Amino acid sequence: MNIPTVQQLHEAFGQNVTLNEWRRGPDGGYDGLKYEGTQKQLFDLLLKMVHQAEKRRAADVAKLKTKQQVLKRAKAAREACLAVQGLSDLPKKTPLKPQVTPGPGGPSMADDSGFARAAFTLEHVVFQSRPDYFVTGNLYLPTIGKRPFPAVLHTCGHLLDAKIDYHRTAGNIASKGFVVLNIDPLGQGERDEYVDVATGARTIDRACRSHAVAGDPIYLTGGNLGTYRLWDCIRALDYLQSRKDVDANRLGVTGTSGGGWESLWLAAIDSRIKAVASSCYATTFGRRIEDRYRDAEPDPEQDPFGLLAAGMDMADIILACQPAAVMIGSTTKDFFPIDGARKAFSDASKLYKKLGLGDRVEMVIDEAEHEHTLKLRQAMYGWLQRWLMGRDESQCDLSDQDMPADPEQLRCTPTGIVLASLGGKTTAELNAERSRQQATERQKRIGKLSGKKLREYVSEHLRDLLRIAPPSGEMKAQLGRSKKVDHLLLTPVKIQSADGLWITGHLWQRPFNQPLPGIVWMQEKTGDHDPLANYACRQLAEVGNVVLDLDVRGLSPANETWLDFVPLKEANLTYDGFLLGRPVLGMRVADALCAVDWLARQESVQADRVGVVGRGYGALLALLSAGMDERIGMLVEMEGLISFSSLTWNRCYNWPVSFILPGVLPWMDLDTIRASLAPRLQVVVTPQDHLRRAMTREQIEVEFEGVRQAYTKAKAASNLLLLHDKSDLARLPEQLAAR
Repeated sequence: MNIPTVQQLHEAFGQNVTLNEWRRGPDGGYDGLKYEGTQKQLFDLLLKMVHQAEKRRAADVAKLKTKQQVLKRAKAAREACLAVQGLSDLPKKTPLKPQVTPGPGGPSMADDSGFARAAFTLEHVVFQSRPDYFVTGNLYLPTIGKRPFPAVLHTCGHLLDAKIDYHRTAGNIASKGFVVLNIDPLGQGERDEYVDVATGARTIDRACRSHAVAGDPIYLTGGNLGTYRLWDCIRALDYLQSRKDVDANRLGVTGTSGGGWESLWLAAIDSRIKAVASSCYATTFGRRIEDRYRDAEPDPEQDPFGLLAAGMDMADIILACQPAAVMIGSTTKDFFPIDGARKAFSDASKLYKKLGLGDRVEMVIDEAEHEHTLKLRQAMYGWLQRWLMGRDESQCDLSDQDMPADPEQLRCTPTGIVLASLGGKTTAELNAERSRQQATERQKRIGKLSGKKLREYVSEHLRDLLRIAPPSGEMKAQLGRSKKVDHLLLTPVKIQSADGLWITGHLWQRPFNQPLPGIVWMQEKTGDHDPLANYACRQLAEVGNVVLDLDVRGLSPANETWLDFVPLKEANLTYDGFLLGRPVLGMRVADALCAVDWLARQESVQADRVGVVGRGYGALLALLSAGMDERIGMLVEMEGLISFSSLTWNRCYNWPVSFILPGVLPWMDLDTIRASLAPRLQVVVTPQDHLRRAMTREQIEVEFEGVRQAYTKAKAASNLLLLHDKSDLARLPEQLAAR
């Protein structure tokens, strides 16, 4: 594998985004997304796992009788929140290097009704939460009251203009006597990372999708988009505490929607927060998964890997905030289901009461859609004043004024885009540097492994990463009625997986005379198609193989609904699996291994000569299966992904989140698995780069240098075939037959 230098990465990420090179145009809007066919079966299985996790959690919580037991769970919840967001080992705090300039304020910001914002002035703040990683924000500084003031960090929801869109809320909080820091989240506002730097024009018109482009590859390095978003907030608190006009012991946070996520999670991991008001986010994860189709946009920071597997749910995130005062704001028609919100609050409230803190948790509900209503805003104003100012409810200022402002007055950089004004690094570039470091460390750790030791290393870690349980040994299968296609027999097959799901396929074979080599063919899309159209399977059978054309669980249909680069149903199922700590990719590999096991047991198949073949997504399934099972004597990858690292080392990529294996890169990449297959027959046909472009012969040779060395060392150099031309596909069946 060719590892780029830090300078090469910086140059690559400094290039503009050219959409026609990577971004698929949207199929149009969607009106809810209901699962059908095998996707419905997979979704139902995931829901079953969710409900099992909920039952286990309920049993654990029922055992909490004493204050000390609840405190122990609160500590565990905080540790789990840090772990799943990739913050168990907090980064080193580097100099913030704040740049503060005066902004507009006072009477100059009067609205048409004559209301003047003389209650605060505005400052523009830019600081570096990590070296060369800039955070922009507006700081609202009260002009009335006594210094030092209590301070509130305002976290923005998924509106593209971020702090500008939330100026009214921030200004109203400041008018009550709070210092308010209203920051742009990464990928939004002045921190938009997918723009034409020269013009400032956005290249992705939805914040959620921008977060997904940057955030999905972070799973590969063992983190989450929240790794960066929450660290920005931690450093924002550091900045507030550094100011003499802020009371460092009276810090709060509030936000709505995506900001509701950020505010609640920040309070869960940072004990400096004394009060939090989170709106339009909190609900049980089970209900969120059940209703995700109503809000199918991707939000990787809201789907941290393994949270449910750790025995946690939304109530535990609230509990982790203790002893801070927590207000949950919800609306009845939100796509964050209200019944789940009530359940989460009820569970958390009971635990808070066991701690003697029952008055520090409250829920406010309004009749509305997904919006921060006046009722929720006023409840938030009162909550912050009560717990950060010590005001009685009757003393709280609940006024809510319009606060129009020229967007230009709220910008902190000359161009309104950090990348154009200040340069610096993007979130994806930071992850690329982390991925590069992991690649270097991998080479040092496993570079000398070969043969049996390398195979054991790959198999052991893949089993852990894919979450695949050892096969039970029991197997059920159903064969349909065979029909003759020319001189071949085509037989429908159903095989029951270890978790009870039925996977389907079609068996291609000659009339049985003697055992033949067996091949499992991995589909890229769902097998709900005419099997007679799969000419490759027919050709492989004609030249002397028994071929099982396999349709693993829940694959996307060819007509999957897309929004930009996101295949929505496939993405939703993938994120659901992430929350459960059960990658859907791993479940599909388990299906493939089950099929290999079944095929090897057939009388018409030579048990010691079973191979796997796949195209696109199927190529990844085939490769991972071969790395797991030494019985697989042949691998053919067609148009497969060259490496996981390529998704992290490039600003744009054209592979969906279903290709992501969380936490893989600290341990291995695809070249590691390929090298472990020596001396088995391995055929790689037209591998694809990060943009799904066929790689040149020269690029292939560079990327496969380590794999070639492994095969040469195993004295099996002729068993590694690298085919760079699609025309080679037509000759592939004959080539395999000749070997």
